[in-house]
Amino acid sequence: MTTEERRPLSTADLVRPTGRIAGLVLAAGESRRMGRPKALLPVGNEFFVQRVRRALLDAALHPVLVVLGHDALEIARTASLPPEGIVLNPDYQQGMLSSLVAGLRVLEPTDVEAAVVALVDGPDISTLLVRRLMERYWATRAPIVEPVYQGKAGHPFLIARELWPEIAAADPEQGPRAVVRRHRARAAQVIWDDPSILTDLDTPADYQAWIASRT
Repeated sequence: MTTEERRPLSTADLVRPTGRIAGLVLAAGESRRMGRPKALLPVGNEFFVQRVRRALLDAALHPVLVVLGHDALEIARTASLPPEGIVLNPDYQQGMLSSLVAGLRVLEPTDVEAAVVALVDGPDISTLLVRRLMERYWATRAPIVEPVYQGKAGHPFLIARELWPEIAAADPEQGPRAVVRRHRARAAQVIWDDPSILTDLDTPADYQAWIASRT
């Protein structure tokens, strides 16, 4: 049980404010160190990309978009992703920021006011945590809401529309976290008792160790 689950109910829990929040799954990278697409790593009877996408859908985010780039066709077909939920990032070789920008660009013409950003190599994503991020945003209207474990910020995180232009203009070398750091004084946090928000699976050894930890 997390700290957030133990806290008393507030009016933010009882009354759902208006405002649509979308979900973005960033899955466009080349996965060079893994040697195969992270999106298609199996966990139980699912692939990573299916598991992360499902967690966002279960939190009632809408729309939930998967940003693909390298091996896009293979991932889309193998994971049976709906075409309307796919965003292609032709600039995926420029790094994660380019995928985030590609996803936000698709959301710009809509009435979505914030997006929860999830990484495809974060398969421990919790639907409950996503809901807590949403609740914290509705309660504070902070431009950034991020989960924190023992003082360290993790993922997924929420970024409000007001920062999307700044994200689009950010330095690709520094990525979206540079924008997050710049606005940290205005950010809201969700304290989380599970270190899985810091999970970073880059190599086959990382993946095997993660699988072993689940048995």
